[in-house]
Amino acid sequence: MHQTNSSVDVQHNVKFSDRNTTIYSEGSRSVAIPVEYLGNHTVLLYLKNLDHWDSPQQPLPLTLLDKDRIRSNVRKAYALERMMVQFDDEPLAAS
Repeated sequence: MHQTNSSVDVQHNVKFSDRNTTIYSEGSRSVAIPVEYLGNHTVLLYLKNLDHWDSPQQPLPLTLLDKDRIRSNVRKAYALERMMVQFDDEPLAAS
């Protein structure tokens, strides 16, 4: 799945690597996000403790803006799969 985020114009890719990992990439940098299936078409992604991009040169810091962009793009990708997403660094929505 390849999309463009028009507000920042960043090419990105979201890959559902396996049941426990989603790979998010922008160009040559990527981040592997641990995933837990919560049931009822909902997954929990563990973004809180991730602090750097994996890149060919050296690890690059993962900024708050990067995490916001990742959350938005990953949420859209999972929505296309009819899945709801929660992140461990966001407050849970009221039931």
